Amino acid sequence: MIRIPGDARDPAAPGATVPAPAGLPLETLATGPVPAWELGRRLSVPGQVRRDPLDGSGFACGFGTADGAVVTVHRDHGLRILTHGRVRPAGAWAARVTFAAAHPDGMVVTVPAGVVLRRPDGTGTPLLDARRLPARAWPPAGAGLLGGGDLVLALPRLGVVLVVTPGGRIRRRLGAGDGLEEPVGVSVDPDGGGFLVADARAHGVFHVAGASGAGPVRRVHGRIGRAGKGPGLLNAPRHASVTASGGVLVADTKNNRVLEVAGGAVVRTWGRTDAHTRSALRLWHPNTAVACPDGTVLVAEGRGDRLLRLGDGDTPTVLLGRCDIAATELIQPRGAHFTGPDRVLVADCHNDRVLDVTPAGRVRRVLPATATGPAALDWPRFATTTAEGTLVADGRRGRLLCLDRSGAPRWRLTAWRPRGSAAPRPFGDPHHVVVTSVSPLRMLVTDSESGTVGRVDRSGVADRWHTGLSDPHMSLPLPDGGVLVCDTGADRLLRIAPDGRRTTWLDAERVRAHTGTPLHRPRSMARLRGGALLVVDTGHHRVLLVRPDGRVRSLSPALDRLVGSLSFPRHVAVDPGGRTLLLSDFDNSRLVFVGLRALLEEVCGG
Repeated sequence: MIRIPGDARDPAAPGATVPAPAGLPLETLATGPVPAWELGRRLSVPGQVRRDPLDGSGFACGFGTADGAVVTVHRDHGLRILTHGRVRPAGAWAARVTFAAAHPDGMVVTVPAGVVLRRPDGTGTPLLDARRLPARAWPPAGAGLLGGGDLVLALPRLGVVLVVTPGGRIRRRLGAGDGLEEPVGVSVDPDGGGFLVADARAHGVFHVAGASGAGPVRRVHGRIGRAGKGPGLLNAPRHASVTASGGVLVADTKNNRVLEVAGGAVVRTWGRTDAHTRSALRLWHPNTAVACPDGTVLVAEGRGDRLLRLGDGDTPTVLLGRCDIAATELIQPRGAHFTGPDRVLVADCHNDRVLDVTPAGRVRRVLPATATGPAALDWPRFATTTAEGTLVADGRRGRLLCLDRSGAPRWRLTAWRPRGSAAPRPFGDPHHVVVTSVSPLRMLVTDSESGTVGRVDRSGVADRWHTGLSDPHMSLPLPDGGVLVCDTGADRLLRIAPDGRRTTWLDAERVRAHTGTPLHRPRSMARLRGGALLVVDTGHHRVLLVRPDGRVRSLSPALDRLVGSLSFPRHVAVDPGGRTLLLSDFDNSRLVFVGLRALLEEVCGG
């Protein structure tokens, strides 16, 4: 049913007030001819551009030892041991460690030279020489020592898990035939009689039985090949481990949560993944989750850059790292665009909020006004302004929601229907909305899940609509009444004429001919003066310039030099004066601002 209640009929329910951060962190990335800066995250070294995606930062793993100490490995600092809350010296070898796992005789550590068993007395026994494996396979993302004396290695670059002898002979290879695509974590059972595998691309957790890994492969959790946060779903899990009671802890990394699974069902969840989750605890890309003897859980966060101890409540104990993420930083922002010369509206997706900020990071408003009730958002995709307030494409809730200036809901739209039809068609996952007329209100809505782009009014009636698209993420109105669509799943930009005729405006092969790399999953566009178009090629982490004469050029070599590597950028916008380029760098959880005119002069010569 199409439901558009007014304020009096649908007041905001009482709830926790959403805190307004004083400002987002601002880092200057480049000065001189092409200025560049970013909002939304704190760099590990202030003022120094991180050249790699944020996925490669933070804590890689953590576990407790029999004597009560805590061992952790950090991407930048190597292995550290905490005793009574203090870091104790571990030796020069510790700085070279890339991963570590608990073992009854000490710990199994991965270093550039191979895998070593380190004992509490400081001695070490080499288990595997790195030269026994292909160079491109090293280092493994995870390693463990089975009860039979063999090693199990997660090699995501090869898409396999190997069970190998200390001499390097391969006993078993698990790969695509076993349901694996990108195995990034392995964890040996406490008795050494099998191991768990977490696969980030298959979105599943598997168990392999046998002290030499020779037993059957069984799926423990997740629907293979399908990402999500609903019942039975995972999103890029990076680690799983067995608890003392026989359950399984899963670091559900891109869902920002840790699950305890028993008997095929989730019995406990840590981490607030959306507006429906009761837990107030916020996690940010947990890499590993391991149970301790005292019943607590150690979590090593990647993007959060924290080592946490989780108990029964929603307040974690921060053992190492920071503790001020959600309120003061962006978490995977999506749509971001200028609403004026000095104002930016950003859908702070995984914080379930919309921020009205200045390019300098000052926060003007936080929407919605409360964290619960009918105004609560669930992974908002995009937001824009109307005469009545702020219009949000509230993706996971499948609705368009209009919030007034105070953050309370004015009206919502959950479905559309063709003019002359009484049958409503529910929105699946609206990703983008453009206001094409203020009075009366008319909108161009892009619904990715249903593959639909339509022009609808405030009651949901559509006089033009286009279905059968492949995961469209954005559409722009054209002067002749047609639309230009980012047909994301089809790797193309599609022009749809007013009479419905469809023409491919930009396809993968044309981009390959001009740049050497095909277009892959375009998600956003922005018009420039003079008829050029900026296109976000999310699949290849770059921004393209499409000139009016059809020539295509990548801006990313210059952008990478200025702001570091982009990681799955989602949205591009230009300020009203055409001076500043704005990018939402989704997986790096930041907004990037670059002087556009100077950038184009440098890349294109004017």
